Amino acid sequence: MAKVKKPKKNNRHKAGVMGRSDIPYAQRIAMQQNRDIVNCRNHAAQITMFCMSIAMHEVEGIGYKRLVRFSLHFKDIVDEFYEDPEVGMAHAKRRMEQIGMPISGEFFSVKQEGATVREQQVHDHALQAAQVAQICGAIAMNDEFGFGQERQQKISEKTNELSARYAKDGKGFLLEKMAEIGFLIVDGEVRAFIGDDGKAVTPTQAKKEGYPDA
Repeated sequence: MAKVKKPKKNNRHKAGVMGRSDIPYAQRIAMQQNRDIVNCRNHAAQITMFCMSIAMHEVEGIGYKRLVRFSLHFKDIVDEFYEDPEVGMAHAKRRMEQIGMPISGEFFSVKQEGATVREQQVHDHALQAAQVAQICGAIAMNDEFGFGQERQQKISEKTNELSARYAKDGKGFLLEKMAEIGFLIVDGEVRAFIGDDGKAVTPTQAKKEGYPDA
């Protein structure tokens, strides 16, 4: 395997966007805010996917290979939603109505006592990202497994339990449960493998076949 060369350090970028004196301050603030929003979306999607996957495994017995398929479809739906959130929400409302789980299309928020405007905005973005992830997950479950309102309700209850525990205990126990399902955990990250035929490959098989990072 070829050795990857590390790029030379550039002290100008050491402090991130906010340390860039060559970029106007207002622009730096906007860039930082946009990055924070994207980070919130990615984090919410990841944690929601973990919780839903574990819940489906425990409630419905869905295993590793089918959950890999779910996770890929879930990501596609989330990405599609954020390409145009207004169109994405309209589509989500139609889909959720078809599933038998209608939504208003409005996001709820929780007022944080004593929070600054910036802190409240960050909190609102995190809540909205979590709500979007839950909606996209419900659609992905219906697409992949045909789960309707009744079965999704049971999965949702378990998902909420896992989410509450995550809020209290952190990510570690989720990683343990994902490993028990069959996912590979490396440096605190969950990994799955896809073959040339587009089907999931177990970590054991991936290692035998020489997949990178297996």
